[in-house]
Amino acid sequence: MKGKVMSIIPIFIPHAGCPHQCVFCNKKKISGQKTASAEAVRQQIEKYLQWIKPGKENEAAFYGGSFTGLDMELQEELFKPVDKLLQEGIIGSVRLSTRPDYIDEERLALLKKHNVSTVELGVQSLDDSVLELAGRGHNAASVAKAVELLRAHGFKTGLQLMCGMPGQTRSEERRVGKECRSRWSPYH
Repeated sequence: MKGKVMSIIPIFIPHAGCPHQCVFCNKKKISGQKTASAEAVRQQIEKYLQWIKPGKENEAAFYGGSFTGLDMELQEELFKPVDKLLQEGIIGSVRLSTRPDYIDEERLALLKKHNVSTVELGVQSLDDSVLELAGRGHNAASVAKAVELLRAHGFKTGLQLMCGMPGQTRSEERRVGKECRSRWSPYH
């Protein structure tokens, strides 16, 4: 007997919550959206509900911005339509993308309250000079601190890395990949 198929309801909050303009990022142009609002979240959810069979294996996922960089009241607003999906059993968890420098105890408490299980960090590199050239606004130390906090609070954690960043060499890309696997892989 086959297991149930997991579905993800993607919710795009283009560039919301991020005060930086990295050299590689133009999410507003890519998505065609300008702002993050509870109404936009509801509309995006409605679009995908026609294809999803309710079940705890499903997730809602906030992409395209730095969710925890949003004002706490706006985060609460954006969670409302997703909380409804959780209560109705349509989804079983929530994931989101954010920046490593927007992870702290207060933000993590809010994420727990709204059943977030996975946090993907837009790390891009662990080389401080590469991060500076790209305009990231965070450093490698903030990545280590964020991963430590997330794991201490029981969140599954993903690290988003990018190849071809300004000032990055192939050997640096390999080193960063190896470092991430050796420091933070759940399999070691």
